[in-house]
Amino acid sequence: MLNAAVLMLIAPLVWAAPAAGPDGAAAIPARLDSMEAAVLAGDGDAYMANIASGDAEFTTEQRHWADDLKLHKPAAFDLEFAGASGPGDGAEVDRTEGVLTMAWTMEGAEPRKVEYPAAFVKQGDSWLYAGEVWTVVEGEGVRALCANGLEENGGEVVEVFPEVRAHDEEGFELKVDRVQTVKLYSSMPHLQASIYLSYVDGLGGWNEPGEAIKILAGGRMGKNGYRTVLAHEFGHVCTFEMGPKASGMPWWALEGAAELAAEKFSRGWDGVDAYVRMLAKSERLGEWEKLSDFRSTPISDYGLVYPQGHHMLSYISEQWGRTARNAWLRAMAQGKSIDEATRETLGLGFADLDAKWRESLGATKEKPTPAGE
Repeated sequence: MLNAAVLMLIAPLVWAAPAAGPDGAAAIPARLDSMEAAVLAGDGDAYMANIASGDAEFTTEQRHWADDLKLHKPAAFDLEFAGASGPGDGAEVDRTEGVLTMAWTMEGAEPRKVEYPAAFVKQGDSWLYAGEVWTVVEGEGVRALCANGLEENGGEVVEVFPEVRAHDEEGFELKVDRVQTVKLYSSMPHLQASIYLSYVDGLGGWNEPGEAIKILAGGRMGKNGYRTVLAHEFGHVCTFEMGPKASGMPWWALEGAAELAAEKFSRGWDGVDAYVRMLAKSERLGEWEKLSDFRSTPISDYGLVYPQGHHMLSYISEQWGRTARNAWLRAMAQGKSIDEATRETLGLGFADLDAKWRESLGATKEKPTPAGE
């Protein structure tokens, strides 16, 4: 059960869903039509005209969602909003909540559908989409936004997050001076749909610059399970904090840094080391260039991105130390190419770094302490 302190924090933030009033009753269906038309046209800007302002993280998440429409336009897309209820039936009511059903089909794929509590708000003369309705659990430097039934999970998240934050900030040698939002989803389809309509890969967490951390919660994760996924995703937050070009660095480097951040909690180094050495012995290591772009990396190579990235980040930490490793990441986050960053911070070209790393895989040695810190 959630403890009393957490329950007190939740209680003021749960309210009955107000009705839209006469103007909203007519305006919201028209808003749904506008959203549908924009999505089917692949017009991200037109879609964003339907989104409420005031929540910077939600706006960023919706912007990224809309940008994907330029690359992956659905063949069918339908929205329904039903079940709005609660006190208030006058024209002054400026918020309504109900169940939003989103159904869509990507070209050549099976139909998909999700439904979740959602809100529309009146801003000026317009009713606009304000996203999911959450139960909020507050903690030290963190707020968990919980889908229905995940309040206890949210309590576990806010309990373990301060430890995770301290660990990652020490490892990346920086401070993230703001409250961290973590969104907890109860189903994989809902989490996937919150990223892009086209997203189909399985995942346990997600983070992009300016977004909340998103995690799949529930089940038997337990506190250490949350520590592991939060350390990985907050590792991304720390990497993005290093510079405005951070999301443009190689995908394997981003994931390698996040996996390294989570290593203390996952205790997975021995398996990673054994796996990467097996790949090296069987000449099945991936080429870094093919693992560098999330959108163009072949699905068959996805299984190489995380362990190879983790292993290379550990190797850099072992050979040059934490501060040099972070300088290497920061240089790329500031816009340097991987070769420029490697020469500037490690004193050799990336091809030479790669060669030294591959050579090191021929020997068995214990994992050095600096790499896991």
